[in-house]
Amino acid sequence: MSSDINWTRREDTLEKVSGLLEEGNTDALLFGAAQMLSQIFDKFTSRIGNNVEYTHFYVDLIVRCIGVKAHESLSAIIELVSSGKSYSAMALLRPMCEEFIFLSFMKSIPEEGAEEYLYLKGDFEILQGLKARHEFFPRVAQMFSFDAVPEDDPDSISINKLNSRISSKKKQLKELGKKLGWGDRPIPSAKSMAEATNNVPVYDFFYHASSSAVHASLHHHLRMV
Repeated sequence: MSSDINWTRREDTLEKVSGLLEEGNTDALLFGAAQMLSQIFDKFTSRIGNNVEYTHFYVDLIVRCIGVKAHESLSAIIELVSSGKSYSAMALLRPMCEEFIFLSFMKSIPEEGAEEYLYLKGDFEILQGLKARHEFFPRVAQMFSFDAVPEDDPDSISINKLNSRISSKKKQLKELGKKLGWGDRPIPSAKSMAEATNNVPVYDFFYHASSSAVHASLHHHLRMV
């Protein structure tokens, strides 16, 4: 399927759509529609993602980021489908779907609570990333150099501090969860957010289907066979 279709002129668009309808080529019609939507979204995401004035309103910035990221993912999906790699494109639908549900949930709770959650969750994820880095690289260095990790390894101290900060953030997130309605857990599940925002059909179909593409799928391997 060609990816260089020019949909910029209305006459060309109508002519191509009419031809595809007459042929009954639903796949090509939907693919062309996705290309047109991507071109339309490009103008809007450029507007919301460039020259943004600083604001303390954290939720607004995250909304903009999710919008720009979703458009980038859609563009990548179109490229993958056009090159015959549609199964790999499914993996990009998973974060798009989850971020849509997440954004819907953030917009459904009080603004002050949403902003507090984003700050805490952002810190929590950064700390988890730092911990993973501190645990991984010294072990890899040991693996390839065959040197023993010294008992007074300074990284062990860093890990202890990180664990303490991670526990603290997790406790704060749990307390916020009790206040905002997702129970005694630091982060609401995608399903619970979908249920709270009437997005269960999106979760049941798109999230479930795309999840299979980001995990080891025997079903997909058997289809390849």
